Amino acid sequence: MSGFMDNYVDVATRLKLAFERWPELRIQETSREVIEMPDKSCFIRCTVTVWRDIADPIPVVASAAEPFPGNTPYTKRSEY
Repeated sequence: MSGFMDNYVDVATRLKLAFERWPELRIQETSREVIEMPDKSCFIRCTVTVWRDIADPIPVVASAAEPFPGNTPYTKRSEY
């Protein structure tokens, strides 16, 4: 039986591979905010900027959001 996590690569491995490909890679958190929804539920959103090297003309800007508090054993108390 195949699941959506069959080909999952954990963050530590993805970072290792990225640094092998781009040794000057730089990742900087550029924003973090708590967002309260109309139903009073909350999310924590983090935005990062990623430069492949010092002269990267188009760095990647990406955001991720997690419910707060986390609702799985993997996200509870690790939302930030």
